Amino acid sequence: MVSAIERKTDIRFLAPVCPDYPLDSQMGELGVGINETIKPFLPAINTLIMPLAQNGIPFKVDMILADTETDLPEVVKVLAGTTEEFLDRCQKSVETIRLVMPGGVMVSTFSEFFSSKWYMMQYYWEKIIKNKIETDR
Repeated sequence: MVSAIERKTDIRFLAPVCPDYPLDSQMGELGVGINETIKPFLPAINTLIMPLAQNGIPFKVDMILADTETDLPEVVKVLAGTTEEFLDRCQKSVETIRLVMPGGVMVSTFSEFFSSKWYMMQYYWEKIIKNKIETDR
């Protein structure tokens, strides 16, 4: 924090968010708008970044939409039919979210943000956690 105040580094905020899931995941399809869990965050983001911007403190905010269910074909089928349609709907949500975010907030999908390496990282850490759980008395 001191480095950011001294303008040597940026304060970095990561905000992972869910896609626009239907209220009834058994019946509805994945939407292309803003998930209900994001809406309370909208006023908070301004409260968070306005003092930083006003004081010239460098910051970066990355809101990343979890387009990560593509490894679960049963989920993809129910929500969007195909992987391509699922990813397309996630991308449309990203575009919708960008329209309401203040300047300085970058919005992308996990696939974009993690350069398509999300699953590699996820499975790696899942394996480590599973091994720790199995060996922990």
